[in-house]
Formats: sequence, structure tokens, C-alpha cells
Amino acid sequence: MTWRAMSFCVLALMLTSCALAETGAPIASAPAPCASHPAWQAFAREFISADGRVIDASTEAMITTSEGQSYALFFALVNDDRARFKQLIDWTENNLAAGDLLARLPAWSWGRSANGQWRVLDSNAASDSDVWIAYSLLAAAERWSDARYRAMGLALATRIVALESVELANYGRVLLPGPSGFHPTENTWRLNPSYWPISVLRGLAEYTGDAAWQAMVHSSEALMRASAPKAVAPDWFVLNSATGALTWPATDSPNEGAYNAIRVYLWLGMMPLVDPLSASLRSHFAPWATRALARGSVPERLSVRDGAVLSDYQPVGFAQAALPFLQLQAERHEVAGLAAIEARAKQPREGYYNAVLSLFSELWRSQRFYFQRDGRLQLAAECL
Repeated sequence: MTWRAMSFCVLALMLTSCALAETGAPIASAPAPCASHPAWQAFAREFISADGRVIDASTEAMITTSEGQSYALFFALVNDDRARFKQLIDWTENNLAAGDLLARLPAWSWGRSANGQWRVLDSNAASDSDVWIAYSLLAAAERWSDARYRAMGLALATRIVALESVELANYGRVLLPGPSGFHPTENTWRLNPSYWPISVLRGLAEYTGDAAWQAMVHSSEALMRASAPKAVAPDWFVLNSATGALTWPATDSPNEGAYNAIRVYLWLGMMPLVDPLSASLRSHFAPWATRALARGSVPERLSVRDGAVLSDYQPVGFAQAALPFLQLQAERHEVAGLAAIEARAKQPREGYYNAVLSLFSELWRSQRFYFQRDGRLQLAAECL
């Protein structure tokens, strides 16, 4: 066991066995009873309607995204909240997939249109949500022995491979952000590394038996490293499949890592240490962690080119999202920086997205769930 893992066991006050650090399980506190976690209960009260719609009230359209539905499905599953899971998937199927997730990818955006109608606002799909929906359905099918969820999960996973991935030279099969809008020229592809949670992709390979998902595990790892030369994950980048060149776009989040990229560190932090790719990815992004710990903060925006801070504001959700990675990464001389980030993480949440990031971190660090080596979902022992 590394000194980092041992130091985190000390920080956890030995409430759980440090041996879990070697298996990749979170080690922050003793497992809670299987009753819904208070943070999940608070999230559901604030953001989920009675019929199963996750609402981002910060927008005039009171928007619901497939992303929000996908994360809430996962949270419901790891809290063994079967009734809420059914509400969420039923609303998603009926409103984002025209009533049939066996036949369609869910639309990514739904809300109140300019003329006051509640409807799909953008019918394009988003793979960051689609992979989490498919994964949650297949894990739920295994947890609750539900044949319908398994059929839906398998159908969605098959459709993602067919419509949201592509074979690219030097990388093999790559997960695209969606079925359309990310192929600006014949040889260029616009990609987003936060759409590639390695453990989830690996789990989909295991649950489906489809080798395409294992291929996407390896292309995602390679492109995550290649697109972050200074250990700063970008929000977006462009790959030229003919030349192999990677560039960062001048629109959206120009040359920076911000609200998309923070998920890269969150997924990495929750990745089991026994995953064959964990060591190389942690090593590659270690300079990002070192800089965050030295500052005692996780800034809102960083330059992909040189790691410079472009906005030093620290959203609460960013501090929370970074903790799974930073708590195992911190060296003895970085304890003060870690403590400052932990203190920020305890401040009140700031809207839907910060709440999502925080809830992932809180549930994982409280051992509500973890990912096994093969990507399958492991729930708290009390929930089995």
C-alpha cells in the first residue's frame, strides 16, 4: 500500500479497513445502513418532481436533461430506492424517448419552449447520459432481477455503439458525444473526455458481453491522456483522424477545463485502484492534484495549455468532486491544502450541477457504492 493510501486511512480515523484501499473501495467512513442516504433524500426533495423529472430550475425553460435523469437513476439505484428508480426511468422513456427506450436514444433536452409548451427542446442524444442510463438499467436488472430493465439496458447499449461511436485510426472505437453534430469535417471529430467514465464503460463491457465497450475503454484512456498534456482535462478537444493531431476549440470553453472537465477527476477518483488503467491515469493527472493541493482549492477554470488558473472561484461541487482523487493523492506536506478543499466541500450546495457532483462524491466516500475491477457495481453490504 502506498503512503498516500495509508495517510488517507489515518484521515478516515480507521473507521474501516485500509485493505479496502487495495481493492478500490472508498475508505472514508463506515458503511451506513441501507436506508436512503440523507444527501440523496435532500437531492430528491429539491430537484425531482413527483412524476420523476429532474428539474434544473436555474434556467428559464425549467430544463430537464437526459444527463440529470441518468445521474438520478444511478443515485436511486445505489440507495436501493426502487420506486424512485421506476418513476425516473418511466418519465425518461415516456418524455425523452417517445415512449420506447427499446427503440430510441433519449433526447437530451426537455422543457418549456418559447410558446409555453412543455416538450423536447433538442432531440439530439448525449452519450454522457446514455452510458449512465444503460449502465444503471443493467445494474438494476441484476440487483432487482428485473427482465424489463435488462432488455432496455441491452437495447440502449447496442444503440449507443451503433449511433454514438466510431472507429478511428490509431485509437479504434471511440465514444462520441452524441449521434450528430460532432463531426465538423471529413477528418475531424469533436470529443469530450468527461463523457468517458472508465469504470462505467468497463461495466457495460461486462454486463453486455460486447467487445466494442472494452475497445472504448482503451481508446478513452489513450485520448484522455493525449488531450491533457499538462494534466488538465479539457472540456472539449478536436481530433484529426487523418493526421492524429489534437487541438482545442475556440468556441464553448476555449482551451480550458471547467464544468465538463471536473467530471474527469471525479470518475478517476472513484475508479478502483485494482483497475488495470488506474495507476497510469492517476500518474498522468497527478500534477493537477499537486497543484490543487498546493493552492488549497479546485478552481472553476484552468488553461489546458499550461495549467494556469483562468478563474480562481471554487464551486462547492468542484471541491466535492475532487475529494475522491485528492484524498488518496495527498502527501504529508499537502494536508493543509486538502483540509482547505474539504472545508469548502462542506459549504451549502449551489444549484443542480454542484449538487450532482457533490452527491456522487458523498455517496462514494460513505461507501454507498463502489466499482469492482470489471466495472460491475458493488453496493454497500447492508443493501445486498
